[in-house]
Amino acid sequence: MSLLPASVQSINIGQQLEFSLKIANGKNVAGYQATVQFDDTALRYVESSNSDYLPDGAFFVPPILEENFVKLNAASLAGESNGDGTLATLTFEVIAVKASILRLSDVLLSNSTGETFAPQIENAEITEPTKLTGDVNGDGTVNIADLVLVASNLGQTGSNAADVNTDGVVNIADLVLVAGALGTSASAPSLHLQALETLTATEVKQWLSAAQRLNLRGIYSQRGILFLQQLLVVLTPKETVLLPNFPNPFNPETWIPYHLAKGADVTLHIYAMNGALVRTLTLGHQAAGKYQNRSRAAYWDGKNDVGEPVASGAYFYTLKAGEFTATRKMLIRK
Repeated sequence: MSLLPASVQSINIGQQLEFSLKIANGKNVAGYQATVQFDDTALRYVESSNSDYLPDGAFFVPPILEENFVKLNAASLAGESNGDGTLATLTFEVIAVKASILRLSDVLLSNSTGETFAPQIENAEITEPTKLTGDVNGDGTVNIADLVLVASNLGQTGSNAADVNTDGVVNIADLVLVAGALGTSASAPSLHLQALETLTATEVKQWLSAAQRLNLRGIYSQRGILFLQQLLVVLTPKETVLLPNFPNPFNPETWIPYHLAKGADVTLHIYAMNGALVRTLTLGHQAAGKYQNRSRAAYWDGKNDVGEPVASGAYFYTLKAGEFTATRKMLIRK
């Protein structure tokens, strides 16, 4: 008897693994018992179900679960089975990504006269997953979060997951390798959306300059530089523009997004319908880029310059960035 698959890589925490309790070359089998031991720091037993190897009408004893093992037991009063087949299936939830063993013990087969015999047994193993190049945070996928993690560790020495090329220091070469892995992804549009949430054109431009100075020639490095160049295009708008605020209508707060085609001193003025200045938001000098999500867009809390909540109604907001000026309308509804 054996557990199959005999070897399988661990998957992400929360996902489930299924194993089959198999029998090969069975002769006159009317019942079985087996204990399956598992590492309860790696797996959580979910359920087991009996299969159709035993004859119709077989009696299945409910599984007995202890901390790190489960006991299975079934018997038929209507005949015997022969040959190969599946006795049961077991399902486990991964609670830690690590190597472990599923062991069979106390395994007995019985015939219709009640005679028992112990078959040869084969255990199953769960191995640690092969780590993807560039999967710095170990979540099973390479994405913008890995790029950000390398960037936040630049200059660090010693053992570090962000040291992708394992040369003892986290540097721009590691960042380019992660970008190279991203460059092979089929999910480029979603990666670009992630980038808009977390990266700036200035950061990417600095990374590109540093990478080009290193004269990196490996295929992954070249692919990484190309991906960073594409990312820079995505992050750098072609024109400065003021976008609609969100939410709109709003109560009491809203975000005002905009794009800057080049760096500029940025100021937002908010006016009442009669033209009276309500609030000035001085945002300072900002680099070229897309300021369009909540973490980067201008924020207005619905108050005037002295901290008083404004009344319901329509307001205008004007963006000044260098020589650029644009105005839009918004509505606060209480």
